[in-house]
Amino acid sequence: MKSLLNQYSAQVLSFNLEGTEAPSPLQSYIAQKHCERHLNIVESSGKENIILFGLGDTELASLLARERHTQTRIIICELYPSRISSNMEKVTEILANADVHLICDSSLWAHLLLLEGEGISADNSQLVLNPGLTGSERENLRNLQRLVSGISRTLLPKKSPDKSNEIQPPPSLTAAAILSPDEPELDKFIDSLPLWIDELAIVWDCPPSRQTPEIKTKILKKQVSRPLEGDFSAQRNLMLSLCEGDWIIYLDADELMSKQSWASVRNTISYAEIDAVYLPRKTFYPDEKHCRMGYGLWPDLQLRLFRNTPKLSFERPIHEKLGGFAKPAIFTGAEILHITHLLKSREDIDHKLSGFDRASGGKINHHFGRELPSLPCNLLPGPEILGDRLLRIPAGHGC
Repeated sequence: MKSLLNQYSAQVLSFNLEGTEAPSPLQSYIAQKHCERHLNIVESSGKENIILFGLGDTELASLLARERHTQTRIIICELYPSRISSNMEKVTEILANADVHLICDSSLWAHLLLLEGEGISADNSQLVLNPGLTGSERENLRNLQRLVSGISRTLLPKKSPDKSNEIQPPPSLTAAAILSPDEPELDKFIDSLPLWIDELAIVWDCPPSRQTPEIKTKILKKQVSRPLEGDFSAQRNLMLSLCEGDWIIYLDADELMSKQSWASVRNTISYAEIDAVYLPRKTFYPDEKHCRMGYGLWPDLQLRLFRNTPKLSFERPIHEKLGGFAKPAIFTGAEILHITHLLKSREDIDHKLSGFDRASGGKINHHFGRELPSLPCNLLPGPEILGDRLLRIPAGHGC
C-alpha cells in the first residue's frame, strides 16, 4: 500500500472502532458479465477511471483489476472497514496491481474529498455499484455513488485580500465566537483574525458581573456576557443577534485559520449562488504534525460561514444545528485548524465533554478514546491541493 488513498485506508483499518454497522448479506451475481460490460463502457467513453462502490465478495474487484486496460485506474470505495478486514488477503492481492487503489472509511465526505484530491470525479470515471450488495450496505454505498455523481463544481478565481484594489467592495463579514474568559491563549485566537474583517461579535460564557479579558484588536467589537446554562443554541442565537455583516463566520477559541484560508473566505462570500458554506476541519493529534482521520474525524465538515438573513436560527441545546439556509456548498479553499489537543490536557477535554453530556440530559455520552487514527497533516488534501473550489451538494445529502 503506497498511494495516499491506500495509506489513508491502512490507517483506518488499523483502528478497530467498536459499535460500527455490520455489512449486509451478499447476493449472487455473474461477475464476469458485469466486468466486461463496464470495461466496454470505459473503452468506448474514454473515461480514465472505474470507481467500484463496495468490495462485496471481491470477485468483481479482482476481475476489474486483472482485465482492465493498463491505463485505467480502479478505485474501490468501501464504507465498511470490516468488509475489507475479513477479506484482507484477497484485498492485498488486488491492491498489488498497479493503479488499483482503496478508499476505506465510514465517512461519505472523506471519500468525496479524497477523490477530489486525486482529480477523480464522475466526469472522468465509470461509476459502478457492486451488484452483490444488499440491504442497508447497498443503500449506503448507493448514496455515496449518488453523492459523487451529483456534486457540481465551481472554481473561484483568486482575488486580492486588499479592499483598496477592488472597484466594487465585497459583502461585509462579521466574525463571531462564544468564548470563556478562562480559555487558554485567547490572544493567539484574536491575533489570527485578519484586520479586514468588518466586525467581531463575542458572547462571553460567564455572568455579566464577571470581568472579561481585554480584547486587543482594531476590528470593531461587540461583546455581551451570558452564562451558557447548558443551551448552546440559545447562546449561538444571542451571538447571531449581535452580527450586522452581510455574512457571518464563527469559530471557537481552539480553532484557527491560515491567512490564505481567510483570503479565500473573503473571495467566497462574493459568490452570489450560495448562502451557506461547510468548511473542512483538521484536528491536530497527537501533535501539530498529525491530524485525526477516519470514522468521521476528517474532513469533519463544519457549517461556519453563511449569509446573514432573518431566517437563521440554531436548534438543539447540544450539538446545535443551524437552519434557515437553502443553497449550501462545501468550500475546499479554506480549512479550520482545530488545536484543542495542543492547548488542553486530557483531563480538561474530558471535563468539557462531561459538561456536554450533563447538558443533554443523558441523551448524549461522549467518549474520547486514548488511541485515535491519525496521519501526517500534509497527506490529507487541503486548500493547497483542492484549490478554491465550491462543491454544490446534491439534494438529500446533508453534511
